[in-house]
Amino acid sequence: MEESQTSSKKRRRNSAEKLLAKQKDYTFSSEDLLTLDHWEQTLKNQRTRSTYIGAILLVCDYYRKPIHEITPEEWVLYVNSVMPDQIVKREISVSTSRIRYYAIIGFLDFYSINHPSYVETSDQFLNPAHAPTPKVNKYPTAVQMASILQAMKKADIQVYVAALLAYECALAPSEIIELQTSSFIRNGEDGTCMLSVPGKAKRLIVIREDLMEEIEHFFSMGGYYGDDWLLHNKYGGQMRASVLQRACRKAQQEVIDTGIILEPYSLISIRSAAIHRFLMSDGAKGTSTAQYAGISEAYALQMQSVGLASAVQLPGTKRGYTISDLLDSSNEESSKKTQQK
Repeated sequence: MEESQTSSKKRRRNSAEKLLAKQKDYTFSSEDLLTLDHWEQTLKNQRTRSTYIGAILLVCDYYRKPIHEITPEEWVLYVNSVMPDQIVKREISVSTSRIRYYAIIGFLDFYSINHPSYVETSDQFLNPAHAPTPKVNKYPTAVQMASILQAMKKADIQVYVAALLAYECALAPSEIIELQTSSFIRNGEDGTCMLSVPGKAKRLIVIREDLMEEIEHFFSMGGYYGDDWLLHNKYGGQMRASVLQRACRKAQQEVIDTGIILEPYSLISIRSAAIHRFLMSDGAKGTSTAQYAGISEAYALQMQSVGLASAVQLPGTKRGYTISDLLDSSNEESSKKTQQK
């Protein structure tokens, strides 16, 4: 028992020493250190403790004040203004801001037990996920998607094809990597273009003519002969989903560098954007969307229940856009700006 108490005291002393060493132009009171120590003990693991304590220290560093001198208004200002500004300036990522957001909320909930004036402070916080940054939504918008596709086409043609299939046909990454050249079918009688989707949700779907033309052009460039995988790894074998996802993120770097998006979108996010488009812009019913995308009807209805105000509005087939229009739109804007100069 004595050993346990000694170990606990030693751990608290080491923790306090580390905090004191990190201070800049301010001094923690004994109550501040005790509060941080007690709060730290409520956190699950060492990594969470380190990350969450670090988030609180960053606020102290920003104001150059110890915890007991930071007012409720200053906590609100930091979360609602300072962190979103850091996101826009790309000093921190959106995911990092979310971690700090939850760390600060958790700390203030604990701190307010003995300091009633802080009870409602976290109620005034704006979630960083809804901050006014270039990446507001979980899914890419139409303008973002046009730029993403352009960047992908220049960076990695295989990723470009995969993103088109996720965006136009709502295919999952696990389905895309299983596609073969024989999966794409052009009906000889009426010219209908179809895609045989493999996997657990095996289905035959009709695809757009311009999408089929892009795929056929891709085949002609890659020297495909006979039945073969649609996408290949660097050794010529079947590509893995994890490799495709990494390549997808890497291919968006140009769009990130220009500030159009702050973080890369995954193929799953692009697929979700397609499903939202089917339901919101195209007006498709939940049943037909579920069948086309290979998802459960319950999940489709759940996505459909999202309000139009929060849904991502994307151009749909009813509006008559073509893939070439989508890709050329950014080029036209760039040329107009050049002519104006």
